[in-house]
This record gives sequence, structure tokens and C-alpha cells, in this order.
Amino acid sequence: MEGDEVALACLISRILFAILGLVSFSILWAVNWHPWRIYSGTYQEEATEMRRTEVDLNLEPIYSCHLGCFAA
Repeated sequence: MEGDEVALACLISRILFAILGLVSFSILWAVNWHPWRIYSGTYQEEATEMRRTEVDLNLEPIYSCHLGCFAA
């Protein structure tokens, strides 16, 4: 009996998750919400130097040194 209750709880959870997920997606689709539009203007307006990460800045001397060696 206990296994049946667990199976029923899982089934109910799956159904609720599917319904709520579909409703959520439908609402976001209806209002034409695209999360990448929020940040795309910010990144396009910034200069390239502003978008560089610390890793890029740390590796730049290594790249500039080796590019001269292999550019023959």
C-alpha cells in the first residue's frame, strides 16, 4: 500500500509540474519576454576593454609573447 501512495504522489507531482511549466511558458510567450534583450544593449554599448575578464588580462602577456614567435 505504501508503494502505491508514493507512486500516486509522484504522478500528482509530475502532472502539477507539467501544467505549471506549460502555464508559465505560455504567459512568458504571450508577453513576448526574452531575457537576453534585457542585457544585450548593455553589452553592446560597452567598450571591448570593459568586457574583458581578469583571465583575459592575465593571459594577454603570454599571447603577445608567443604571437611574435610564431608569426614568421
